Amino acid sequence: MYVHVTRDLDTGNILEVFITHGKTGNCAVCQLSALAVAITIGIRCGVDPALYADRLQGIKCPNQNFDPEKGKWILSCADGVGMVLKEALWETVDEIEEGEGP
Repeated sequence: MYVHVTRDLDTGNILEVFITHGKTGNCAVCQLSALAVAITIGIRCGVDPALYADRLQGIKCPNQNFDPEKGKWILSCADGVGMVLKEALWETVDEIEEGEGP
């Protein structure tokens, strides 16, 4: 699974989320596409991305994977999306605190 977060170049705020999972049109691909659209629409309507990160993290499914780079279990696709959103939010905070952001 690949999650890409797009930011506003002026503010650093998250604008869109893209999620891809393989090349075939199976159910997981459709569900992840719908999740990305729902998150993006919510963000554009003023929903705090941190709310999505908090609510998605911890959702479990039978197909859990271990991420050796982070040393963490990814409990589901939704959990992975929540993790990426949380990381993206922390990157924004770090950039602003270091004076590198907008």
